[in-house]
Amino acid sequence: MAKTGGTKADLVTAVSTVGAVAVDDQYLYWTEPTTGLVRRVSKAGGEPPVVAAGEKDPRLIVVGSDAVYWSAAAGIRRLAK
Repeated sequence: MAKTGGTKADLVTAVSTVGAVAVDDQYLYWTEPTTGLVRRVSKAGGEPPVVAAGEKDPRLIVVGSDAVYWSAAAGIRRLAK
């Protein structure tokens, strides 16, 4: 959507509870605390692949220039992009 407005578009519709969302220049990332997943989707849309699975209660998420970071019950996780 342009900064001055525009038409909204659904990027992902079949999502469990979302814990947090973060973006970079290409993707939207989010955590799903109830499923233990960290996922991403292209800003252009498409099928959202799983970035990480089996996480216990993933919540906060931050995207850096070279990695994705999120909090989970086991601590702070890092995964290279």
